[in-house]
Amino acid sequence: MASYWRLLRKSSLRSIFLGVAILGLGYGIVGVLLNLYFLALGYDSVWIGIFVAWGFVVAFLTALPISRLVNRLGTRGAILWGIGLSALSLAAAVLFPSPAPLLVALALLAMAQEAINIALGPLLMEQSEPEEREHLFGGQTAVSTGANAVGNLVGGWLPAAIALSIGAGEKDPQSYGYTLLMAAALAIVALLPFSRVPLVQDHASSLSVLPPESFRIQQIWEDRLLLAFTLPAIVGGLGAGFSIPLLNVYLDLRYGATSGEIGFIFAWSAAFIALGSLLTGPLARRIGRVPTIVWVQAASLPFIAAFALSPNIWWAAGFYWFRAMLMNMANPIISLLMMDSFNPRRRATVNAVTGMAWMLGSAAASPVAGLLMRHVSLTAPLWITLGLYGLGTYLYYRFFWRRPLSS
Repeated sequence: MASYWRLLRKSSLRSIFLGVAILGLGYGIVGVLLNLYFLALGYDSVWIGIFVAWGFVVAFLTALPISRLVNRLGTRGAILWGIGLSALSLAAAVLFPSPAPLLVALALLAMAQEAINIALGPLLMEQSEPEEREHLFGGQTAVSTGANAVGNLVGGWLPAAIALSIGAGEKDPQSYGYTLLMAAALAIVALLPFSRVPLVQDHASSLSVLPPESFRIQQIWEDRLLLAFTLPAIVGGLGAGFSIPLLNVYLDLRYGATSGEIGFIFAWSAAFIALGSLLTGPLARRIGRVPTIVWVQAASLPFIAAFALSPNIWWAAGFYWFRAMLMNMANPIISLLMMDSFNPRRRATVNAVTGMAWMLGSAAASPVAGLLMRHVSLTAPLWITLGLYGLGTYLYYRFFWRRPLSS
């Protein structure tokens, strides 16, 4: 823990952690409520799968242009742009809920989140030294997911309180909408701490002073190291797309869960992920980065099967918490391994490419998951997720442990 406290001595890292916490709080609210808001408006699981897929498709199509924007604006500038756009687009999604304007708002929200996701890893590299990074990436994930946990609780509880005050039902779209507008307001608040992060003009990993790298899709096949990161990303995106985006819908339809129960489950999931993230840095230092990635992902697989077979919501919740913790323990180490494997000029582009791969998989899977839930069974997508996550774990073993690749 002393290593984490040392990170907080830097004012720049304190500002990043505070900004990430505020954003995480808002995104935690959105994660619980957005799909439930769509359900309350009368959209079914197929429509919601389309909305989710649409966001992934837009993020996929705009990832490379946004990576160039990150290089031109700098990492801090790109994050500020993304935060502002996310607040506006989330408010628009609530205020204009018919299909056409909703699709526009969701497209803007996807672009905003993509800018933040692409820029955050390079920003952490800019503001840190090599010996700090295992703990920094793990600590950032812990702060984000911990704030998500609080946001999940707030997102689950607040609609009922608002509904009581306005005399509406707990699952009334108006109460969900007011809560989502509060999440948009939190995004605006997050602009302040990120604006206090200093610009880096002479750091070895600065992106703002580097020209953007040109990129062609063919480079994925020509660059074996980039391909080794891209293939597990697309497989993982497929696996996640079959289950994660519609998880709140699954809990509502299978167990009749309320928004409060879903918020509670999501909150404890985020808390478990935060705990796992704090353990990731020490574990990676002890057994190595790649063994950490492989072992924690492999350990999560039995919990997916147990989750699908659970007879009631609280057994399902317990299995889901452990699955989420173990699978997500790998993420900060994957991100660090990827950042360290490429030179500074390529980092935003590589982040974009692997993010595109993940989103392509999720975009393809989400509408199929909605159809399977409606026409086959609610658990069918979970079994597909299990197989795909197993394949993704094997690919990390194959590319980085069995025969390690290098840049």
